[in-house]
Amino acid sequence: MINRLVTSGCSFTQGYGKNGNEPTCSWAYHLSKKLNLELINVAKGGKGNEWISNSIIEELESTGYQNTIVVVAWSEVTRLMGSFNEEIVTIRPQDFDGLEGKEEWSSYSDYHKYVIKNQKALGKFFDDIVYCVYKTYHAIHKLKTYLEYKEVPYLFFDAINPSKVIHHSYIRDGFALQSSHKEVEDIELFTRTEEYQRVISQHWSDYLFDDKWIDLDGAKTINELKERNPKLYEGLDGHPNEELSKVIGGMVSEKLVEEKIFFT
Repeated sequence: MINRLVTSGCSFTQGYGKNGNEPTCSWAYHLSKKLNLELINVAKGGKGNEWISNSIIEELESTGYQNTIVVVAWSEVTRLMGSFNEEIVTIRPQDFDGLEGKEEWSSYSDYHKYVIKNQKALGKFFDDIVYCVYKTYHAIHKLKTYLEYKEVPYLFFDAINPSKVIHHSYIRDGFALQSSHKEVEDIELFTRTEEYQRVISQHWSDYLFDDKWIDLDGAKTINELKERNPKLYEGLDGHPNEELSKVIGGMVSEKLVEEKIFFT
């Protein structure tokens, strides 16, 4: 009998409000209440998909995977996992596109101060968005394969932008990373290396984005769902508020029952 819910993601899953971490602003909190399950939410603000994949595996290997459901809201594709002074940090290509708008970083962590100081040199190592997609595909593949091997029921969905890229049939080796924001255009990308092409492919997409990957009432992401009614759904700094978190919890709950992953 399933009695435990394990979740992970970024701040959209951790829950973010006026007092920082607020569980009631997390869809995971409301999902656990609807299903009457013990919640273990290992989500952490600002983290990317490599970290999210690892966090679920580490949790299940530490505490067991019997009688457990896993639900993941995948984060921004461009959030790479790195290490700085023995601390795991998040690195994004867009953090190296100029100092404008990042002056406040000087008051953040030592990592952010280091990025500001060495931005031009670091950018050469972390400016490849295609690589970010490649790493995200591997992160999803690893967790999906692990859960299926352990026979742990699960559902995946997207929090910030769609993880699945759109392939352009009219451009050889071309595809686009979709945006969930109406005012932001999709990013057109090109795979120039065989290594990328073998992973960012239709074959991998068909495997990764199957019926365990759900939308939210037709919305591809939490961001898209929020933009349907920002006055009702948007919380602090563009995060989901408690009302939207309740709505998402209800949607995921219905999907778990509909797919017979969870029996009421």
